[in-house]
Amino acid sequence: MFGRSRRALACALALLVGCLASVAGGGCARFTPSVPMQSQTGDMTLSMRHMRLGLGQEMTFESRTSAPHKIQHGWLTVATRDPCSGGAEVTDLIVDDGRGAPGALPPGTHALRVKLDDSLAEYSLDIVLDLAIDEDDCVRVPAVSQTIGFTTEKRVTPVLSSVLWGNNDVGGLRAVLGVQAGVAAWLGPVQVTAQIGVGESLCESSACGKKDDGSLYGGLAIPLALDARVPFASGVRNRMASVGAAGARYAFTSVGLPGLDGNRRFGVHAFQGVLSWGFGDTLAGPFHHLERAMPFEVLFPVGVLFAPDSPGAQVAFGAGMELRLNFHL
Repeated sequence: MFGRSRRALACALALLVGCLASVAGGGCARFTPSVPMQSQTGDMTLSMRHMRLGLGQEMTFESRTSAPHKIQHGWLTVATRDPCSGGAEVTDLIVDDGRGAPGALPPGTHALRVKLDDSLAEYSLDIVLDLAIDEDDCVRVPAVSQTIGFTTEKRVTPVLSSVLWGNNDVGGLRAVLGVQAGVAAWLGPVQVTAQIGVGESLCESSACGKKDDGSLYGGLAIPLALDARVPFASGVRNRMASVGAAGARYAFTSVGLPGLDGNRRFGVHAFQGVLSWGFGDTLAGPFHHLERAMPFEVLFPVGVLFAPDSPGAQVAFGAGMELRLNFHL
């Protein structure tokens, strides 16, 4: 029905979403402890700052020391194990921006980024980080405590999504498809998202005719959308977190249609309810507000379309589907 140009656009959009999905998955949400966790050994004080979970696991600590030290090795292990006697090995440890000598910890205050193996399946016990330093010293700092929850930070998040919606003929318009980009932010329990994009508007054959190959004519579409959603359910199963949300959306799309009487452009207002499903990798443990950490979402907007300047029908029912990527940077 859409023809070769539409199939090519659809394939391009699918390729774009697939490529960016791998990037978005690596941008895992950041969790911070609700209560500060730190320890002091000799002249060194270590404090847990935050951790990232998902396709990559990473913890960030702050170190304060009055003398230089050399970090030889690191393990993540349970608190009941003897210090520096083994555990899940740290795959990489980066001091500040990583420009110094490997393992070198200068005096002063520094950030320690600890990267971990993705095979770690859960954090359901009290976990500590052991660092073997200098010749035969060991320092230990709490990393995860079951009595101290980790909360996802409220941050402004860049988003990228597909656009695909249709209707039962408003002003000769059949459907719109394209891509959108914008930002999402949390206002209390409500996630508000604003996006703008570009795409193609497809015209009904009764209004625009058909091409020689039988496909529909199309024009430039510029969609804008503002939605607000509230999560109503969440859960974790087999390292996969799921979040359901519901809300409302207002959208405006400027569409161009090459009609039989010449090119014409008009605006379509959409007043819709939205149901969505967010999902992504996570781990079992004391992690709260998973709704702020979902890298992928599928949204289903359904509602009424109103096009006051259209030459034909001005009100119609419309529904669509949106695939959204959240970049938790």
